[in-house]
Amino acid sequence: MSIPLPWNYFRSMATSFSIEDFFTATVASLMQGVPEARRAFLEWIDEHVGEGLLDFDWHICAQKTYKTRTCGDAVLDMVLTSGRTELWFEHKVGAKEGIRKTSDGAIVSQLVKYQQARELHEAETGTSRVLLLYVTAQPEKVDKNTIGLLHEPGGRGFVFVGEEGSLQWRDLHPRMRDALHARQNGGCRDSATTLFEEFMGWWDTVPTMRSGPASTSLYPDDRSDLKHLWPKASAWLERVLPGRYGDYGGWGIEGRPDGHAVDYLEVSPRKPEKIDGWNVEVSGVDVLRVSLRTPTRNLPKEVGPFSFNQDGRWPGLLTYEKTPNGVMTRVHIRLSDWDDRLDDEGRQRCVLGAVQAAVHAFERHTGTSVTGPHD
Repeated sequence: MSIPLPWNYFRSMATSFSIEDFFTATVASLMQGVPEARRAFLEWIDEHVGEGLLDFDWHICAQKTYKTRTCGDAVLDMVLTSGRTELWFEHKVGAKEGIRKTSDGAIVSQLVKYQQARELHEAETGTSRVLLLYVTAQPEKVDKNTIGLLHEPGGRGFVFVGEEGSLQWRDLHPRMRDALHARQNGGCRDSATTLFEEFMGWWDTVPTMRSGPASTSLYPDDRSDLKHLWPKASAWLERVLPGRYGDYGGWGIEGRPDGHAVDYLEVSPRKPEKIDGWNVEVSGVDVLRVSLRTPTRNLPKEVGPFSFNQDGRWPGLLTYEKTPNGVMTRVHIRLSDWDDRLDDEGRQRCVLGAVQAAVHAFERHTGTSVTGPHD
């Protein structure tokens, strides 16, 4: 069955404006009205600036214009001002850095133009100290040899980050998601929280601007940290599909059921960008993959998106591939409400529910009985 997209204010608005201007204005507005969002953003920036930015009282403005000597007006996407210190931001979402022509016909990069604006602004005010930062959707190389003055703590100029020189929005995404959770867990359910939730729901649907799944707990540095998530699912599988199950490298479970129509099963998280046909707007970004192999050559009756329950609680995607040993059916299914389950017990039950829904969806779509009367 087809699943209609839920209405989302930010998704609706993003189609009416350029995504870059829309995103910039929204981030600026959130920082003005949501302390948790402002803190997450400033902590992220200060890791590269190193000047204790959280201690400053910032005035936040989007689309602010400054003069240059030879390149006309420079319009900064966002400017944060506190006393004599200013943070200037150039943002890119769907485009790369542009080039500009000076009054004498020379060609300069967009960032060099902003460096010119910085120098003129600092000279005219006599007190301002400007730090210029570049934030992009994709890693973008900044030429360190032509960009001009580079910032050092306490100084001014372009803040060169890492090897490329630019910051990426995907690195801010999990911090903002954590900021939203902190606000929710603090019991704040006002209109600002609702707008923050809607914005993050939209941000989750922009693959180039988010870092993998919304919850980084699905992808820890040490995969063995996930072992505690699987006991409930393993116990259920052993009951309905007796076999030999074990840890899948700390990343899930696998088994070879005895005496069943399914002769191999594997369960593990799966990043949505690696799933052809997965729609994050409908089904979210926290995904479990359940793979079941049948030794016969019977193919699934239905493939593609599905919803296991009529209320859409377990949206998924079913695909298959032929193998030398039979047909491998892949059932990708959302870990429902994963980010709202903050303890081990809740997440174990979440994994169990997803595995159960995936196995039953497999039965419904293939006509193969797996669970039998003992479920």
